[in-house]
Amino acid sequence: MATEREKEREAELESAMYTNCLLLGLDPAVLGFPAGAGGGPSPRAGFFRHSNPKMGEQLLYFLLSALRGPEQSAKDFEKVWPIFDSGQSRDFRKIVQGIISELESQGALPRSNSRVSSLATCCGPSLDGRRQWSRRRRM
Repeated sequence: MATEREKEREAELESAMYTNCLLLGLDPAVLGFPAGAGGGPSPRAGFFRHSNPKMGEQLLYFLLSALRGPEQSAKDFEKVWPIFDSGQSRDFRKIVQGIISELESQGALPRSNSRVSSLATCCGPSLDGRRQWSRRRRM
């Protein structure tokens, strides 16, 4: 189980991620949040902790478009964006994985062990938590 400090750290990381996306020009409405400061739901700690493939796809598209530019993104995602069905979603994840691999090989991103299957769940800390939990159960 996560300690209080670990939970605080996760909340800080999520807040930083969301803030950085806003600084890059993310429209909160894309994620289902109101664009203005008026009432309604807003991101909270733990929002990225649970599987949310639709939001994950939106964030991946936004981040890669910001990184690669509108022209390259239009080429990259020509037949898969916007996503209308599960086949497009699967193809989108494969394209994203290819872009990540390309950026890693160029040294623009550190090497990771991300896989297309982990892009499908689009969540962070709970995936790590499940791995730790399953390790403890085997012991």
